[in-house]
Amino acid sequence: MASWSEFEAAEPDFASRVRKLMSSRKHLTMATLRRDGSPRISGTEVQFSGEHIQIGSMPRAVKARDLLRDPRVAIHGPTHDPTKSGRWRGEAKLAGTAVEIPSSGDDHSFRIDIDEVVITRLGGNGLAIESGARGRATGCGSATRRTAARCGSAPPAPPWLRHPAVRRIGSPHPAPAAAGRRHRRC
Repeated sequence: MASWSEFEAAEPDFASRVRKLMSSRKHLTMATLRRDGSPRISGTEVQFSGEHIQIGSMPRAVKARDLLRDPRVAIHGPTHDPTKSGRWRGEAKLAGTAVEIPSSGDDHSFRIDIDEVVITRLGGNGLAIESGARGRATGCGSATRRTAARCGSAPPAPPWLRHPAVRRIGSPHPAPAAAGRRHRRC
């Protein structure tokens, strides 16, 4: 796992674009896991504070209880509609682990240790997905066409990314193909 500053040092250009996309509006969406393992979607705000990305929560909020029980989290930045010309600035997402840090009062504060960061945008031939993960260089892919030369090679994905329910378009580590779905590897 990486702090924001480690990610920024390793991938400065990519990190700058992620920050710009995630800071373009105040409200973002985050996913946590409920006690029974089902997903919960909640609104959140992020702060880029020095070395870390941080989120906060009201006292006794269910999203905070989710993170205290199972710290895995995904945060999806705000999305903007494409312009009339068809240009779209894209969207940024990150996944990682929430670590509770001291806060004032009864509120909850968490820093996010980053496992993966993704930018999805329109490319020359369709949807382009850029991703960077801990221990792997930034890669790219397209929902319409990909080549091994563009994607490069990568070490095995972390176990939570190899789960059959996880489908990662543009990743060198796609989930196993489900019935009726085709997915090619880089």
